Amino acid sequence: MSGDNQPSSATSSLSTGSVSQTEIKPIIPSQHIVIIEERPYFVLCKPKLLPLKSIALLQVENIQRDAEEKIKLMQQP
Repeated sequence: MSGDNQPSSATSSLSTGSVSQTEIKPIIPSQHIVIIEERPYFVLCKPKLLPLKSIALLQVENIQRDAEEKIKLMQQP
């Protein structure tokens, strides 16, 4: 046969380095449901500096300090 003298199209494309022109047909599901898997990716942002003491805690400390000073003034004759 004459086909025995020539290599198959798959081996000839590999040996010569050319790309075969095979067409890829899409697979369409019969139920018309397409599932796409999405993976969550983390978006890293610039780190924020947080205060060591909150504003509310600073206000409470100021109120306590003022109360202690008033008590000391009242105790002195």
